Amino acid sequence: MEIAVYILIFAVVAVLISCYMVVCRYRKSIAALQFELERAQTELHSVQSNLDAVQADLRMEREKMFAHLKLSKRGFANYSPQRKEILSNELFIQYINSISNKRCSYSEAVFDIPEFGEILDFLDDLQCRAEKKLETKTIQISKNNRILFVTCIIFYDKSFA
Repeated sequence: MEIAVYILIFAVVAVLISCYMVVCRYRKSIAALQFELERAQTELHSVQSNLDAVQADLRMEREKMFAHLKLSKRGFANYSPQRKEILSNELFIQYINSISNKRCSYSEAVFDIPEFGEILDFLDDLQCRAEKKLETKTIQISKNNRILFVTCIIFYDKSFA
């Protein structure tokens, strides 16, 4: 019976030692994971700070661009490849109202104005092509005793202004 007690004690000690080794092993893994999580948290905080700074700079540049467009006395509109407005100024709306002799309140109305047909053909032709290059087209529109030069630029991503 003494031997059975010793074997039992040995087995319990062996189990305790194994448990201790497992706990030590996982403690190191947990500590390593905590370190990695803290490092990732620090990195994410840094990225978020940089993103906030870039967004603030972008807002400032956007405001400067709007101010420039307003003072430049030029109409401007920028569209996605799907012909959805990205950006336009009030002067552009005034010009398309003057050309169309209609009251338009949004810049996408330009696609329904016959005087812009040549520009629309240019867009249709170039947006279908696979090649990516910067292309421009300028037309002259005479309307209501005014001569307007309209320039269309197709960018590499098929958006246009």
